[in-house]
This record gives sequence, C-alpha cells and structure tokens, in this order.
Amino acid sequence: MPLHKYNNPGLVYYKALSKYLELAREIPEVTEVRLADDDTLYTIIAATPHDDDILGQVIDAELAVMRSVDVQPFLFHTLNTQRLPQDGLDKQISSHGNLVWARKAVPESQGRKEGTVKASKFNNPGLVYYNALSKYIELVKDIPEVMEVRLSGDDTLCTIISATPHDDEPCYRVFAAQETVMRSLKQQPFLYDLVNCRELPEGAGERLSSLGDLVWQRDSRC
Repeated sequence: MPLHKYNNPGLVYYKALSKYLELAREIPEVTEVRLADDDTLYTIIAATPHDDDILGQVIDAELAVMRSVDVQPFLFHTLNTQRLPQDGLDKQISSHGNLVWARKAVPESQGRKEGTVKASKFNNPGLVYYNALSKYIELVKDIPEVMEVRLSGDDTLCTIISATPHDDEPCYRVFAAQETVMRSLKQQPFLYDLVNCRELPEGAGERLSSLGDLVWQRDSRC
C-alpha cells in the first residue's frame, strides 16, 4: 500500500483521517467517529435536532479535509443520536463501521476510549495502515534522538536519529518501537530503515529528503 498524493494512497488516507480527527474532536457535540469498510466516515453527534450550527461545523471540518488532499479517500456521513430511535441505539451506532475515535471512555472490554484507533477487520487496509503509523509515531517521538520519520513510495518507514556515533542505545529503542508495532498487527504495511544523521559524511544530511516524504519531525533538526 504505497505515500504522498497519487502514488501513495496509504499516507493520503492517514493524513486525511488524522486531520479530520483533529478537527472533529474540537466540536463538543461529536461523540464518535466510525469507519465502514466502504470508506464511509461516520461522524456521530449528539445535538438538538435540526441544529444547523453543529451540522455546519461538521461540514466545515469535512471540507477542510477534502481541500487538504488531492485524492479523496472518504465519503462523509453524519448521524445525530438525538434524531434516532433510542431503543437499541448502541446497536444502531455500532453497525456503522469500526470505531476510530470516541470522546468518552467506556469499559475496556469494548476497546473504546478517547484517542483509540481500532482496526479489528483486516479487509480495511487503510485503517490498518493508519493504526500502524499512528502507533509507531506515538512510540518514537518519546525517543529524544529521533528527529524525523519519513516514508518512501515503497512503504519503507525511515527513522532518522541524531545520536553519538556507535551509541547503540537509541537504535535499540527504535528497534523496540518497530517490534511493538509489528507485534500489534497481523498485516505488516511497512519495511523499516534507520539512519543516524551524525554518521553520514559531511554535507550528506541534505540528502535525507530523498529517503521519502516527511511524516513527523521534531522541532530541532540535526
């Protein structure tokens, strides 16, 4: 599943979903975001029926996402729980795809808490890709030596570190993060590579951009 624009739909999917969650969670009435196997992204809201202001905020978030990517990976649909029959409401909502994000924590057995991305079905490779990339970035950003994460068109995820040459400790921590992600999934969407920019020849640092599109960057560079 190849990264940027038309030759890498996986990263477009990841960027679009990340952007939408960032915007949707700022709307208090949004309670859940769900993703169906046909890539319909359902926004579940709890709002006064016919409150056009809330719906307008959701639509604005959808438009912001659509404008941010060249390829449109999602269809958008909004469900207002206050306009649905209350009998069997949870079952109605859960029928609209896998849970991607939920505002309020619920029992762990349901796997639903704020910020959770759950890919329980592997016939939705985009969500698996998003889950793996999100998990990896969550882990490596806590490693101070990690400066960037880049993703190439062949799905090689390159982690760029700035560490004392021959200091194996940061490398081992990156390897541990990679192993954690690999163990969390049955499908493996990435190959992994590691580059220490302080072990590159002088002037070679400028070529780091050739390692793929930038996915995540720490504030300070090498």
